[in-house]
Amino acid sequence: MSQSLMQGAVADLTQAIGRTPIVRLNRVAEDVESEIYVKLEYMNPAGSMKDRVGLNIIEDAEKRGMLGPGGTIIEAT
Repeated sequence: MSQSLMQGAVADLTQAIGRTPIVRLNRVAEDVESEIYVKLEYMNPAGSMKDRVGLNIIEDAEKRGMLGPGGTIIEAT
């Protein structure tokens, strides 16, 4: 694999969460004086802004000793 393709690689999936690009909308906002930017949250690993929340919940549970190796997470939504 080429060096340029591997340059943006992350060591594990959690490092990809929240590293979504911000893009300026040019054509949509042609007649608007302000610049409009959007954050592409769908580019998170699971395709949702909820990836950030999920990671924070898991990391918090680990820090507080509520979740350890082999533990079970039940997601109810």
